[in-house]
Amino acid sequence: MTIRAALYQRVSSEMQLSGHSLDAQRRALHDACTQRGYTIALDETDEALSARSERIELRPGLTRILAAVDAGAVDVLMVH
Repeated sequence: MTIRAALYQRVSSEMQLSGHSLDAQRRALHDACTQRGYTIALDETDEALSARSERIELRPGLTRILAAVDAGAVDVLMVH
């Protein structure tokens, strides 16, 4: 059985870019999927969004992932 993974990367400020860039997060998540034998079904990013906001519509990447989860299009969600 193939396990379909959704990947989610996010940074909310310039300070978080140091050592935790979107590219670094993406590489780590792709490596983790490869190690586990997962297929990447969805790879989404939200950038420069404060964690203080509870408005999900302000996070389009997360909104797409949650819709994919609801639709049964992914089996696991991986977040850095």
